[in-house]
Amino acid sequence: MKQARFLAALIGAVCSFSTMAHEFWVRPLSYVVETGKSLDVRLFVGDGFPGEVVTRNGPKIVKFAAYGDGAETPITGENGKDPAGSVKLEKAGVYVLAFRNIPSKIELDAAKFEEYLKEEGLDTIIKKRADSGASSTPGKEMYSRSAKAIVRVGDAEKGFDREVGLKYELTPLSEPWKVQPGEQGKDELRFKAVFDSKPLAGIMVAARTPDDPKLVIKATTDEHGIVTLKLPKTGMWLVSSVHMLEAPANSGSDWESVWASVTFEVPATTQESASKK
Repeated sequence: MKQARFLAALIGAVCSFSTMAHEFWVRPLSYVVETGKSLDVRLFVGDGFPGEVVTRNGPKIVKFAAYGDGAETPITGENGKDPAGSVKLEKAGVYVLAFRNIPSKIELDAAKFEEYLKEEGLDTIIKKRADSGASSTPGKEMYSRSAKAIVRVGDAEKGFDREVGLKYELTPLSEPWKVQPGEQGKDELRFKAVFDSKPLAGIMVAARTPDDPKLVIKATTDEHGIVTLKLPKTGMWLVSSVHMLEAPANSGSDWESVWASVTFEVPATTQESASKK
């Protein structure tokens, strides 16, 4: 029994680290859906693509729903299963699939924590730790996920910029499907970063695509929480960021981080589609 409990604790610790220290995203089976069709929705975590599947964990979920047509539709599923859920989108429109979970806790040794802060552009936290003489102490952190995906049902175009009240939210300010990578196209897409319903300035935002896993595009939000990213390829994109602040008193952690992400698809141009036939 003791050995079984030890193995269970060890596995839990490993899983906790793997789901904390990487990007987390919502990926529907398709980003363009026929009206009235059921859509499977998967969850992933990883340093980048392809990532690892995250099965549904109902007790940890705060929000998992589709927002569109003035309504909130739950994304339902069975615990421990992949896909994590499915939803039937009955009317044409642009829908935001949103996921939010309750915080988990982790402790990293000082070197790993400082490396993680540097990699995620959390220079303010590095400075706070240095100013308080805590740079050589372990990082005690509570973390949670705020993830979205943008899906079109039919040929609708309005609703891509819908905010759904996540703790930390990344929202495109123009239609992702109108991005046109290439010399003659317009490859810039702006996003707004909002934390607790307020614009978040000076935060690093990164974009990744499974078509080129080594490509990472980074930029920092301006004073209005706006960031502009150049997307040089069509296909699925993951835009993500992490915001960290001091943890609430009596939480047992020193820091609280919220990981935000949004996935969407930049469709291939007519010329690209023809060349693939």
